[in-house]
Amino acid sequence: MSTNHFTEILNYQSAMSRDVGEMRARFDEVNTRFDEVRADIRHLARKVELLNQDSLNLRASQRDLEARMDNFDSKQP
Repeated sequence: MSTNHFTEILNYQSAMSRDVGEMRARFDEVNTRFDEVRADIRHLARKVELLNQDSLNLRASQRDLEARMDNFDSKQP
């Protein structure tokens, strides 16, 4: 194998190694961003759960108020 051919192979391998390193860095960035998105989704899910609980509490209060009004109306002459 000639020195020029060997040098060419080493240069090609070095370029591939750089490309792999860049891809790895991009994958790390993407994984970091996915982690951020997952955290945002979990945060939104907690907010939706709180809104759901508030809605259930409001419905219970509404039913209680309607029952009181019905009771009040039934006592009116």
